[in-house]
Amino acid sequence: MLRDYNIGVHADRSLPTPVCSYCRTNSATSLDHVTARVRGGDLTDPNITPACTFCNSSKGPRDAPVNLPPNAPDPFVPPWFVKLGP
Repeated sequence: MLRDYNIGVHADRSLPTPVCSYCRTNSATSLDHVTARVRGGDLTDPNITPACTFCNSSKGPRDAPVNLPPNAPDPFVPPWFVKLGP
């Protein structure tokens, strides 16, 4: 799967890296499970998406990240980010 996305230590640096599916700002550095494995997600391609380190860490087992990356365009907040509070 990693080789299909050109991500990871064996990525070809001469090819473009995909953009993070969540913030759409940073280059993807990993693959994330859309539905976390602890919540019943599997290893199939439809459950895998490119993600930057920040968004992948912020998302954890949730449906979406809870924090925007520091370099995200402000005040844009993607509608798929989990909104905390009122």
